[in-house]
Amino acid sequence: MSAANKALARSFFQEADRGRTPVELCSPDFTAYFPGSPPMDLEGFDQFEAVIRSAFSNIEHPIEDLVGVGDDVAVRLRFEGTHTGDFVGIPASGQHFSVEGAAFLRIVGARSPASGASSTRWA
Repeated sequence: MSAANKALARSFFQEADRGRTPVELCSPDFTAYFPGSPPMDLEGFDQFEAVIRSAFSNIEHPIEDLVGVGDDVAVRLRFEGTHTGDFVGIPASGQHFSVEGAAFLRIVGARSPASGASSTRWA
């Protein structure tokens, strides 16, 4: 099951790279956790992603490592793009950015009901 769960985790980020929230890969009780923010259901996560996509273009999530054990998948990745729109009051800079981070997904019934992320540093 671990290989299938890792493939689903990879698909989740590939769909995000295409500019859409991968709703079909998430269970109805999906919850996203980000440091400093309250937990988000799927609708809240989709709204959060829309804000990110409006401020940053050519977003990618290059995956560095995937580790799957049982229902859990840990993903070491980068969040990259270009700051092309206003973001929390900060005007577009046109600069490329790259943030290293980790995401932790629990896969149940071939869908992800939970996802957590932690950014480790700005590059």
